Amino acid sequence: ARSYPDRSVRLDPGSVLVFCSDGLFEATDREVQAYGFERPKQLLTKAARWPSNEVLEMLFADWRRHRGPMASVDDTTVVVIKRLTIEEDAL
Repeated sequence: ARSYPDRSVRLDPGSVLVFCSDGLFEATDREVQAYGFERPKQLLTKAARWPSNEVLEMLFADWRRHRGPMASVDDTTVVVIKRLTIEEDAL
């Protein structure tokens, strides 16, 4: 049995929180190079103002480009949570 402590996180308006399983980071390309942590970090920094569905699609598209024809050997889960700004919420 495992237990995990509860953590409170406050997201400022417009902030994005992304949870990823290790299958994202450990996926390899033809040269057996892992997708890693730096590449998604750079992508997510650029996409901070995007809607959550576009962040998710952009991340998976880049991950698939990295993998190329290589099959993923691990399950890959990504959850994107975005706190809307007042302007976005009014739309």
